Amino acid sequence: MKPWVVRVGLALCMVNGVFAQAPDVSATHAPPCRAAESERFVFYSDPWVNLHHFLFQWARNLPEGLDGDRRAPTRILEAGELAGLSAKERAAWTEAIGFYRAELASGNLLFNDWLEGFRNRLIALECDGDLEGTAEIEPEVRAALSATMPIYRAHWWAGHDRANRVWIAEQVGLLELHGDVLAEGLAATYGGVWPEERLRIDVGFYGNWAGGYTSNDPTVLTLEGRSFPGLRGLEMIFHEVSHAWFLQEPLERDLEAAFVPTGGKAPRLLSHTLQFITPVELMRTRLPRVAREGFQSFEEEIVTRGRMRDLYGVALPHWRAHLAGEIRREDALRRIAESLSR
Repeated sequence: MKPWVVRVGLALCMVNGVFAQAPDVSATHAPPCRAAESERFVFYSDPWVNLHHFLFQWARNLPEGLDGDRRAPTRILEAGELAGLSAKERAAWTEAIGFYRAELASGNLLFNDWLEGFRNRLIALECDGDLEGTAEIEPEVRAALSATMPIYRAHWWAGHDRANRVWIAEQVGLLELHGDVLAEGLAATYGGVWPEERLRIDVGFYGNWAGGYTSNDPTVLTLEGRSFPGLRGLEMIFHEVSHAWFLQEPLERDLEAAFVPTGGKAPRLLSHTLQFITPVELMRTRLPRVAREGFQSFEEEIVTRGRMRDLYGVALPHWRAHLAGEIRREDALRRIAESLSR
């Protein structure tokens, strides 16, 4: 364990009617943006990562959406406050937004190699407050972030950080109650093994257009915490970690094998459909009834109405049988492959 690991203290927070431990972030030598940890995750509220996502989404959505951008729009709650900045601040903010709009905002935060690498370089700063002389950050981007960070801290960061940490405290409490059963169920379902190292979760007031994404090498989960309160947050944590290499690789390997006898290939969104189904079904079958009372899943809003709807209808009964221990994973995937190949 690293010497700056954050200890979970004895402060209590109410989670679904049950008192659970909330994080104590006073550990010696901890980076200030390292907010808390659970058994398998470490949570960050990083100002540089938050500012990057804030600028990115502002540039992508205002003054209007980018031409040809099919991603869901993101509402920028602070847009109306721009007029309240000083003329100097407003000019610097507007210039940075212009740069992001012209150079970065059309990219995909997950599938663009440069954007993914850039976010990882921000992470490596460990909350350092000064980018000057940071050779790993390109000069144009460094200038945009350096010019806007004082503005961000003066007007918005405190509120964003506070919202992030409230969500983190809630989720740490939920993980204390339910994390083991869900993590073990996820590994057994996919045929994966959890690593010894805790996984980083970057919590942002803004994220990507979908509210969350996972990148690997290194494995980092990014979640727009405020968009997923309560059990929806727990659902999204375990959905996003389903994309971590140690869970996704065995799932995709077995999916590929299941389709070999059919002479076809797995549909592109099939693994993602299963990664939506799995956390929700585990929560509904393995959490106590009182703990999941009133739970409305994010999964059902996505997979039952969008491009995964048909895959969801075919996969659900077979995958449920696997989750219930009635059939092996290989048999469930074989049945799904046969059904989709008819």
